Amino acid sequence: MLAGLAGELGRNQEAGELSRMAARFRKGVASTVDPATGLARDYDVLAQEWIGTETVSGFAPLVAGGDPALLAAQRELLAGPRWMGFPGLRFALPPSTSPASEAFRPRTYWRGPVWPFLNLLLGWACARDGEDALLETLRSASLEQLSDLQFGEYYEPFTGEPLGSLSQAWTAAAALEWAGSTPGNPTGK
Repeated sequence: MLAGLAGELGRNQEAGELSRMAARFRKGVASTVDPATGLARDYDVLAQEWIGTETVSGFAPLVAGGDPALLAAQRELLAGPRWMGFPGLRFALPPSTSPASEAFRPRTYWRGPVWPFLNLLLGWACARDGEDALLETLRSASLEQLSDLQFGEYYEPFTGEPLGSLSQAWTAAAALEWAGSTPGNPTGK
């Protein structure tokens, strides 16, 4: 994105540099994917070990873009039974930690609730990649979740209860972006 903006501004040298940096970062993100789970993971440099908790951050390759096979595998995982398709979810939206994980806590900040703005980011990646079916699933489920007009900071994944502070500007912004988008115009522009 930044490289494209630099190019539009006639800053071709910066655009090239930004493109090379983005490619390097995409490659770095892809290199962290755990072959057993299909999710990206972090490395604890002090403990000298991989952190393998199944969190939504494991879908970083989807946001970064890159290898089509990796992105297809990640989309399948995201829509599958450990994430958006987990039984009993109030809305088909990814919790911050997979409900199938021992680390899952449905009301504990980044260990289980659903984050509306993160769903918008995943939707943006789907729009960029032309993945209209998953985009529409994220869009419609997000709009249904946010129809409570509470604009919670995050939501309990099974009850749909808004958690954290209410009237969050970034949640309202996500709702406005989703409301302005349609299947034929997925980014609302």
